[in-house]
Amino acid sequence: MNSQDLLAYTLSNAGILHCFLGDLWKLRREHLNGESIFWLNEVPCVSITFVGIVVGVKPYDNNTCIWIDDGSAVVQTKLPHKLIIRIVESKNKDGKPLPKQEEKSMEPIFDVPRIGNTVKVLAKLEGAWQDQEQPVNLRIKDILICGNMEEVIHWTRVIELHKTKYSQPFVLPTAPSIYLPAISVPSTPQKHQPDSNDQVTPKPAPPISSPVRPIHTPAPSTSPEPITPELSRAYALPTRVAGLIRHPSRLRSSQLNLESLQTYLLYYMTCLVEHLWVPNDKTPTKRTANRRTQPARSHSDDKGEARSDLCTGFGLGYLMRVPELQNLAIRIIKAERKMAEKRKILRERENQRGSSTKPSEETSRSKKPTRPTNLKKDVKRLFERVILNLFHDGSIIVEGGKSRKWDQGEAELVNSIQLWKHKNSDTQSQYGDSTLISEVSLASTGGSDDLQLSDEDEGEDAYAPAIPCILRKPVISAIKYASQGRLQVEARTKTRGAPEEDILQQLKNLDSRWDHITSLTTTLEQLEKEDVIWEVSSGVWAMH
Repeated sequence: MNSQDLLAYTLSNAGILHCFLGDLWKLRREHLNGESIFWLNEVPCVSITFVGIVVGVKPYDNNTCIWIDDGSAVVQTKLPHKLIIRIVESKNKDGKPLPKQEEKSMEPIFDVPRIGNTVKVLAKLEGAWQDQEQPVNLRIKDILICGNMEEVIHWTRVIELHKTKYSQPFVLPTAPSIYLPAISVPSTPQKHQPDSNDQVTPKPAPPISSPVRPIHTPAPSTSPEPITPELSRAYALPTRVAGLIRHPSRLRSSQLNLESLQTYLLYYMTCLVEHLWVPNDKTPTKRTANRRTQPARSHSDDKGEARSDLCTGFGLGYLMRVPELQNLAIRIIKAERKMAEKRKILRERENQRGSSTKPSEETSRSKKPTRPTNLKKDVKRLFERVILNLFHDGSIIVEGGKSRKWDQGEAELVNSIQLWKHKNSDTQSQYGDSTLISEVSLASTGGSDDLQLSDEDEGEDAYAPAIPCILRKPVISAIKYASQGRLQVEARTKTRGAPEEDILQQLKNLDSRWDHITSLTTTLEQLEKEDVIWEVSSGVWAMH
């Protein structure tokens, strides 16, 4: 194996290692041509990507230390600072401008996330100091605030890589484009027909897609992805979300907020729908190496027809009866009340310190007693806010059919899916062992003791997650209509198909239920795996 090719591979986008933070203790270091590379089992790397929760932030002069916990370990990372020079203009007392002055400061190269944020990090591995507890230093090259579901997707992906790639002998890819440096590229693809003297340029990386779009505003950065079609398929995210998320009862007090309930509610809906929606043929047809060659027509676009009558809608009454979601909502309400009471006490103390005289008896008598709060109404309002946020975010859609009903049979079904990670099996479950259990109470079909719910309303709106199995049929229809609308363009350019933007617009034209959908990347990739559609050119899709 050529050392120069090996080093070039580790510096490319394809050489970025997806791993757990706990894997850092398994790395072994090797010096190659004056550079340090690291090996995880049989795979070399110099950069890694991971997803975790920020548990600590401390700024320094030249960098900001960020502590991140991904469930397998807590690791310190360093976000470098850059020199910022600002021109300061000022005036004297007479209003005349003074000479301009330069103001220099060191600021982080990316926005610093807050404690509790879920982040996706691209970091470079560096040797650790002798007195340091962790085996390597991590210098952040890119950091993106994302939704909590991104952590689940990352865990699923890494578990699969540990089984299929990291434990196998390493084979250096032979594709010439694999050795291009891992640089940020523009997000808008640009067509380019290379001449014989042109060098091969990397294809722009597709945006990261997830069942949950980022709750917070992401930093303006581009996350690197594999740059060849073969590696893109090898690194494709799995469509089934595995039960690797911890039980909501294990959330800390600082994590009891609206975003947590949004994450768990969407996770529950996604897992249950994907469990019910079982395609007839789980093994997609193997694709040829050349993606631009039109494959033979396939009838696999009928796979989902047998499940068209499946009840995939979830009403407000149903979701409020799911024990885990209900108990989490109650904890959030109680935590908010506790914080409000603390703030009230602090304000009263500050007012007493600021006033030199004691309040009169009339003032004390005029204070109104606090009205007793209705827990049931507060929980219902919280669920309504969560559903509204997810709907406007495009994570869920209004389902046209009836809502599922929560009863004993539904509780037994949910219990069989194994949604949650067991408290005492963190080490085993991270590698996919069957130690995940659901703690759904089968007897809890009418609510907890603190929350007595009335009967479910059969006429209430039903909601479904905006995932590939739900979007499958309407997206196929949108592709057909969008392709028909481009017949004149095809006659001029001798191309066929439609880009994702046209498909998304056509989808919204077909039904207003899809108005808030912002991305179809995951659905299009899933349809391509099933040989229902194929990518004619960069970002242009067509039916078989």
